[in-house]
Amino acid sequence: LADLYDNSLGKTVPQPNAPAGPDELPKLSAGWTLLDDKLYGTQVAIPPGWTPRVRGGAALCIDPDDVEKAGAFFVPVLLKQRIRPDELADNLDEILSRSMPDYQTRTESRPTEDSVQRSLTGTSGGTRVAGTYRAIVSRSGMGFIMGYLAPPERLEQLRPMFHEILGSYRFVGPKIRLQPFK
Repeated sequence: LADLYDNSLGKTVPQPNAPAGPDELPKLSAGWTLLDDKLYGTQVAIPPGWTPRVRGGAALCIDPDDVEKAGAFFVPVLLKQRIRPDELADNLDEILSRSMPDYQTRTESRPTEDSVQRSLTGTSGGTRVAGTYRAIVSRSGMGFIMGYLAPPERLEQLRPMFHEILGSYRFVGPKIRLQPFK
């Protein structure tokens, strides 16, 4: 997932410093903290001045405190059956078009056979937003969507931070086992 490719800039985003072993924490930029969710088995780096939030009961969003309608987002999707990445992206587009009537999207690339990357624009709560996202379908049948959006006038300024956040996301496996109710 860390191999983000940004077609608008035409370059590959540098990989974050990966740890030597699965139980080691990733190296963080100065001032950043690690959100380590042991229940779901995910980790993501949070820069200073940004806040993690869960939206809609499913999307983890990392939002800058000083910019409205901006943030990086991560959405895991448990699929009932194996689908193509385009179908997963189409489902997200359908959901977003309900809340943003002027929502538009365009396929930018297919970085792997299991993923599709799309750019997006729309108006959210009276604010114009633009961004990009990638829909991924794993061989195990799990779906995953990650991306970012911001007001267009702030997008270029925030893009490097978005890439670092997205590039830091890791699935390390759950560390807590839930016990059934008795």
